[in-house]
Amino acid sequence: MSEPDWAKVLQQIYKNKNGSIEWPLRADGWEKSIDGTGLSFEQEDEAIQFLHESGLLQKVDGKMDRSRQLTRRGFDVAHERELNKEQKIINRDIRNLTIILAFTASIQALAAAFSVSLLYQVLIVGFCVAVVITIIRYNFI
Repeated sequence: MSEPDWAKVLQQIYKNKNGSIEWPLRADGWEKSIDGTGLSFEQEDEAIQFLHESGLLQKVDGKMDRSRQLTRRGFDVAHERELNKEQKIINRDIRNLTIILAFTASIQALAAAFSVSLLYQVLIVGFCVAVVITIIRYNFI
């Protein structure tokens, strides 16, 4: 599932701009976009408006009209989203390691039950681990 445009803009402001941005971005009269969002200027403008309306972004008092910064709530939302992404990666890795361990233990139990030599057990386990790693690497599960 793809992230909404406002979330992409929020994360880029949070990560790369230290919570501050000049908006609209203009250089010599040309419209520019926020690096890393992959959005058009119009999509970013809509996202910035949404962030303002949601109370996640505000104009900076006493500065130029273009200066904006994340509100406390904006920082909190961006931080929570970042933590959720990291937790998903950790959970995926734990799941993959659990699959490998369970698969390896099953193969060892089968090999021991059939009393095959240690060499065959090692070959079977090695092959199974290679298969599981390939499955995980290409996200087949």
